[in-house]
Amino acid sequence: MFRNGDCGGGIMQKDFLDRFPKTEVTKEVFFNTPQDLETYTNGLYVQQGVPFNDIESDNTSNYQAAGYIDGLVRGTTTPVTVSGWSDWDRLRRINFMLENSGKAQGDQAAIRHFIGIAKYFRAMYYFTKLRDYSDVPWYGKTLATDDPDLYKGRDTRALIADSILADLNYAVENIKPDEGNRTRVSKWAALAVLSRFGLYEGTFRKYHPEVNLAADSKRFLERSVWAAEQLMASNRFTINNTGKGGEDYRNLFCSATSTA
Repeated sequence: MFRNGDCGGGIMQKDFLDRFPKTEVTKEVFFNTPQDLETYTNGLYVQQGVPFNDIESDNTSNYQAAGYIDGLVRGTTTPVTVSGWSDWDRLRRINFMLENSGKAQGDQAAIRHFIGIAKYFRAMYYFTKLRDYSDVPWYGKTLATDDPDLYKGRDTRALIADSILADLNYAVENIKPDEGNRTRVSKWAALAVLSRFGLYEGTFRKYHPEVNLAADSKRFLERSVWAAEQLMASNRFTINNTGKGGEDYRNLFCSATSTA
């Protein structure tokens, strides 16, 4: 029997069991440098997804009978049968980094760059949710198992869209250009998503009066135009080098060869 802190002839230190694990990363010993943030954001790229056929592109639409969109059209979608609602762990991973990134010391531009990448992924996550469900709960923090916000209702489409726009604006302003590396999220990727999101949300508001946001559609459309203009003005991307403008784009879809 041990008494008075005596452990077999020695004195047991009170903090002996109060140690950080050596086999896993914890927030207490991580998120301290830009390199830590880079390492963490590397794990977010799995959320990007890589479309590999036309059914996932702008060239066609998804008419798979097994898709949940078909269920929405047919009225067979219910809280029990709906899909696409079980991936909130992805959002938690993003928010976890954003909550702890304030600890990082060092090159501030690099820190903002990786925060921008995390916000880019959060915007992408909520863009999908907005597109599929319109009003959804907005979570800008990690949630504990007893957090009452776990059961909160949906936030408005206006709040979700403004939050996505804020994340993308931050991403555009702070993520660095690709600098020759096209395997990472860059400023240009953020601009492309901002242009697409602004066009989507602006036109949705304009042509869906039932959401009562038509009066605020122009703001998103103007932001879409601005982002597209930034991409074009960079002269970093071209359809091909013939310089024929609209004809070049048309040939991407109607040429019988792959050299148009």
